[in-house]
Amino acid sequence: MPTRPHRLLVTAAAAAALLAGCSAPETPPVASSATLPTGPNDVQADLPPAAPSPTDDAASQAAAEAAATATMTSFIQVQLGATQWLAELSKHLTAAAHEAYVGTDPLEVPARQLTGPARYAGSTSAYLATVTVPTDVGDYQLLLVREGQGAPWLAETLTPPEGLR
Repeated sequence: MPTRPHRLLVTAAAAAALLAGCSAPETPPVASSATLPTGPNDVQADLPPAAPSPTDDAASQAAAEAAATATMTSFIQVQLGATQWLAELSKHLTAAAHEAYVGTDPLEVPARQLTGPARYAGSTSAYLATVTVPTDVGDYQLLLVREGQGAPWLAETLTPPEGLR
């Protein structure tokens, strides 16, 4: 007849073996996102490919100056009704800038004419450009943005001269 400590050891070993057989089945490892198949409901499968990274070169700077000139040319067309003024200006604006100008009375725009060529004022990124546009009330600073190489420059902000802020 086994002694009490021996019976406890055998009972503990049997319980461990029994519990090992009752454990949950192993779950297969999760595949990395690089190996997951895409399907019709995959959000990333619906995204367009990213635009190529832009360059900050002379052609890009000239395009930013042209975009700033076009933006300000639309901005100073104050004789248009508010609806048409915003429609024309919005062609040159980001969605956020468009929302900022909704409800603006164009007759409150102080500038009436451009007085010189736009000047590229610098950038901290090839996706951004600051351009100065001289007007009859002083220089406006435009912050332009673009999504990638070949994407149009759009105005994010039009900052009036210091005395008009």
